Amino acid sequence: MRSNEAASSSLPDAPGGDAPKRRRAGAVTAPGAPEPARAAPPPQPDFPGPDDPASGGRTPAFPPPRLACWHALSAAQRDGVRALTLPPAQVEFAGRIDAAVEQAQAGDPAALRGLALLVDERPAGFLLLRRGPALPAWAPAGTAVVGALRIDASRQGRGLGTAAVRALPAWVAGHWPDCGALVLRVDEGNTAAIRAYEKAGWTEFGEQRVGRVGVERTLRLALPTSR
Repeated sequence: MRSNEAASSSLPDAPGGDAPKRRRAGAVTAPGAPEPARAAPPPQPDFPGPDDPASGGRTPAFPPPRLACWHALSAAQRDGVRALTLPPAQVEFAGRIDAAVEQAQAGDPAALRGLALLVDERPAGFLLLRRGPALPAWAPAGTAVVGALRIDASRQGRGLGTAAVRALPAWVAGHWPDCGALVLRVDEGNTAAIRAYEKAGWTEFGEQRVGRVGVERTLRLALPTSR
């Protein structure tokens, strides 16, 4: 993924083909005249994918979310997870939702969990968490690996990806207390997601590697353990 932050400074054509005139710098609106209408900012994407924004200190526009294991979800909630969608550009990073659900169903819950991010008890996102025998070869022993994190396209731009990441340490402490750290890999071009992880206390370790999509960075978050 590469940044698409560059934007054209030209104004769009007005209806009828005439480009709107720019106001001069310092121009003052005449008394009693209405202020020119301002276009609403476009919605922003969330984890994972191009230009993922960190929360930026915004007040979350949703009730406090919680993480729930796939095996503990109701039938309706499982259907809600299966119905999660992503923009096409994000699928290559998070993978298909049906593949993630299949892994959550077939995996040993002691080593692999599918976690739904519930808002008002309805799925807004999903991720996979691995440890022990389910760890990939690059992950250090005693850690848990975060993968396949996705936020539904209709819920993106509200800080839910950041909320999911920040909820993980408490979930791991309550369910896998022997894990000493969370680790993950993220595309180096996903600078906004990297900033969000770093704000939550994640630090880079190890060597960069070429992954399925591009060069990836490995991030780690130390956790207190019961050992």
